[in-house]
Amino acid sequence: MDAGWEGHARRLADATPRHVFVPRWWERTAGGRTVRDGAADPEGWFESAYTDETLVTRIGPLHADHAEPGRLAPPGRPTSSSALPTLIVTMYRHAMLGEGCRTLVRAGTGYGTALACHRLGADLVTSVDIDDHLVQTATDRLHSIGLRPRTAVCDLTTAPLPGAFDRIVSTGSVRPIPAAWLKALRPGGRPATAITGTGTGTGTGTGTGLILIADKTPEGGGRGYIAYDRASFMSARHGDDYDTPASSRFLKRMPRVVSVRVPASSRVNVHRSAAGTSRSGVGSSCQA
Repeated sequence: MDAGWEGHARRLADATPRHVFVPRWWERTAGGRTVRDGAADPEGWFESAYTDETLVTRIGPLHADHAEPGRLAPPGRPTSSSALPTLIVTMYRHAMLGEGCRTLVRAGTGYGTALACHRLGADLVTSVDIDDHLVQTATDRLHSIGLRPRTAVCDLTTAPLPGAFDRIVSTGSVRPIPAAWLKALRPGGRPATAITGTGTGTGTGTGTGLILIADKTPEGGGRGYIAYDRASFMSARHGDDYDTPASSRFLKRMPRVVSVRVPASSRVNVHRSAAGTSRSGVGSSCQA
């Protein structure tokens, strides 16, 4: 993996106030998840925000912003969160964000977007999500710290994406790889994503899984590799909540070659890579 990212990671963490993006969250307690309100407990707020842990912000269709402090979470799966900072940086390292890379990321709380802005400059970052509230609050919180990337409401997996990009980094797992990504990537562009159903955690950053990294070929397909790394993300959703109950699927054995199903016209060839390593494919240059 790009060794130069160690210095970038430190600078990004120092420059990005995570608490701004998570004023309320669902905290796990003995009785179930309950809403924590940062303003009511600033010390606890900062302690939680600056610990390297995922903070769940939405359960089913209910966002912590809209729930009374102390309320128990309704039945359902986590549907949005502020992923632990090291996990976001891991994905950015796999994507090899470099100077001039026009990059598409998921909005979520806006924290990952802020990290990308501090690495690349806000004018090179586009942040999207399927949830109107997430996009609006992320936009407002980004503006409050002086960052103004482009933001939009769209389904990252199916909708035509808002622009052409050198990098697409999904802090949410997908399967299959959306054909829309290859269409939106410039020649040599790179997607980086966890693959749904290959993780060993809960989808909130607590396990390991398969990450796909590929470079777009001149023919319009992709060629790259699979890394086994700390990458447990919630799967992408297409509405207010997931369509089906959560299922526990664990990776029993990693094949030497992993086949990822995409439409025939948008083929991605991938190969296994050991955890913590990176291999360049067709290329990783960015176009200005």
